[in-house]
Amino acid sequence: MVKAIGAGPFERGLDIGCGTGLSTLALASHASLAVGVDAVEVMLRHAIPGPNAAYCSAAAEHLPFAAGTFEVLTVSSGVHWFDQRAFFAEAARVLVRRGWIGIYDHIFVGALDEPAIDAWLNDDYAQRYPPPPRFARAGTPLQAASRFREIAAFEYEDPITFTHTELVAYLLSHSNTIVPATAGRESEEETEAWLRSQSARWFEPPEDRAFLFRGAVRCLRLED
Repeated sequence: MVKAIGAGPFERGLDIGCGTGLSTLALASHASLAVGVDAVEVMLRHAIPGPNAAYCSAAAEHLPFAAGTFEVLTVSSGVHWFDQRAFFAEAARVLVRRGWIGIYDHIFVGALDEPAIDAWLNDDYAQRYPPPPRFARAGTPLQAASRFREIAAFEYEDPITFTHTELVAYLLSHSNTIVPATAGRESEEETEAWLRSQSARWFEPPEDRAFLFRGAVRCLRLED
């Protein structure tokens, strides 16, 4: 992304929806200071420390920073959860003149070699754990980004191999499965047991399977 916009290194960067900090550390490799923010405090309790990374709790629509604080702002697999009109207004406020936004998604597409897994994901899994409402993703038109000009946009494919345990752990990180636990409808242990029992049949053998992810990247610059 940094190579695509031809900018950097940066003094101060902001990573919104940072989760456990993987995306913040990625930004920290291109900035003297990278600040990760997330609205879910339990995620921040597991945030990965770094020598030039800091974390705080905040919503994308209400950022606790002064105007013109950051040169670059990143969002990894999070923009579809934001009120995008409010988010872009806040982004324009906290960025310096002609500052940058990098928005990127890593989207789970499905199994590469077993159509039955995709059928299960689209039917049984989706029916038991339906996705919550979302806004536009990085690869689609974003709402209220009129103060920003798109500089670069591209997509890529990323095949990843999961063991059975890794697939279950990945599905447990989905909002689909997190919502029932946080709402008290089902414990995380019950969700894990159901996922493990339902998906075991596709890993006996092989011990692992390949899954496809599709990346989408958009680089925007704040106009004068």
